[in-house]
Amino acid sequence: MNKISLIVPIYNVDLYIKDCINSIINQTYSNLEVLLIDDCGTDNSMNIVYDIIKEYQGPINFKIIHHIHNKGLSAARNTGLLYATGKYISFVDSDDYIDKNMFAILLSTITSNPQFGIVSCINYRDHEGKIIPSIPSWEFTEPRIIYHSLFAETMLTQKSCNAVWGKLYKADLLHNIKFREGKINEDILFMYDLSSVIESIQVNVIEIPHHLYYYRQRSNSICSSISNPLIIAEIQNLEDIIKDCTHKNKDLANTLYDIYFTKLFSFIYNLILNKDDVFFKKHIHNHLNKLKMIPNRYVRNKYGILYMLRFMTIKYTPFLYIYLKRYFIKISVK
Repeated sequence: MNKISLIVPIYNVDLYIKDCINSIINQTYSNLEVLLIDDCGTDNSMNIVYDIIKEYQGPINFKIIHHIHNKGLSAARNTGLLYATGKYISFVDSDDYIDKNMFAILLSTITSNPQFGIVSCINYRDHEGKIIPSIPSWEFTEPRIIYHSLFAETMLTQKSCNAVWGKLYKADLLHNIKFREGKINEDILFMYDLSSVIESIQVNVIEIPHHLYYYRQRSNSICSSISNPLIIAEIQNLEDIIKDCTHKNKDLANTLYDIYFTKLFSFIYNLILNKDDVFFKKHIHNHLNKLKMIPNRYVRNKYGILYMLRFMTIKYTPFLYIYLKRYFIKISVK
């Protein structure tokens, strides 16, 4: 049987880790090497893990690997890659959980065609116990193949789910790939780095129409706030990718630049509109300077002259524009 190495970083998830581990234990495919990476949290997560593993008597091979100090999600995943010995590799975040047939289905799919290097499933979102569909463009009813030449564009533009979880990878693909440590929103960087491997050996990705991964959304997450470091990381990561791929794939760089502009423009607008003094002071000037580097002609050619005038107003007099807009909205409502 083909061994699957499953990498599970653990950090301050004591409310959720039991569901995660139990969903792994209940897998119908049992040739699993489960690498539980203790990233030195401050809650009861690891004690819960010890209790579950102590009672478990089945065929799954659980290995607990300890960090000396907290290193972050990317480093924890890299530790898992370092110790993984399976022919296939997968990732599950420790506050998520998976369908009992996930690995049986993923493995059956990826072994059906030698051209498949990755198989990906659809995810459900668990919002405070309410199960909801994923992003509409990530929902489909028939298998879809992402050819190697389109992998980078598909992942980086989020036409498909670009999270590292919910997928099964041939281990050979990941031998020379590492997560970039110290980064947030590291999945997109990982997919960008992986795209060069995918293209060089010309393997394809198959997506299957099965909801097998449950991504937990928490209402107290930083992602639900305007003071969201994930947004800033997305902007920075796009800058890094665009800079790197400008001379490699100009069409992709141009596509990503459009996404970058939209995210940056929206972030500045909402940052001022929902002014949070500490977060605002920390980030407003740096991001306004980024906005000023975007040529007016780019906005005019892409969106038209009226949008360019709005852009220029926010670019040079952002406070006046937004406060006037808020004032006139109030007047018009009355």
